[in-house]
Amino acid sequence: MRLNKFTFVLGSILVAAIAAADELNDPAGLDPTFGNAGKVIIPASSENPAASSVTVVDVAAQTDGKVVLAGGDDQNDIFLTRLNVNGSIDTTFGTGGFARYCCGTPDAIALRPDGRILMAYHDVPNGALFVLQLLTNGKDDPTFG
Repeated sequence: MRLNKFTFVLGSILVAAIAAADELNDPAGLDPTFGNAGKVIIPASSENPAASSVTVVDVAAQTDGKVVLAGGDDQNDIFLTRLNVNGSIDTTFGTGGFARYCCGTPDAIALRPDGRILMAYHDVPNGALFVLQLLTNGKDDPTFG
């Protein structure tokens, strides 16, 4: 009897895993109004002309449907960018769609109820932890810190 319960549970997990994997590979499961058939590609050079790769570490959805991404590039810079509801880069955010900062590794972002954006990041060489706050337009919040 124990073997049957184990087999049933394992079988259920396997079916759930296959269904989840199928959903990721199923283009019909993606929102066709977002980006190109549900996918957005942001070239590293659009964030920093000198960068050859970027990594996104955190994502947050705003109440208006726009999406904020936090990441870093291979030049040791960190950035925030915002996507419009359709997946295009929101060029009204920061400078040309990006808020860029030198030297660090991004950790996390959070959205405040008033729309301001918090970002935590650290600097490996000196071990310091930083938090910055941006206004809703992606500019530095002069009242923070």
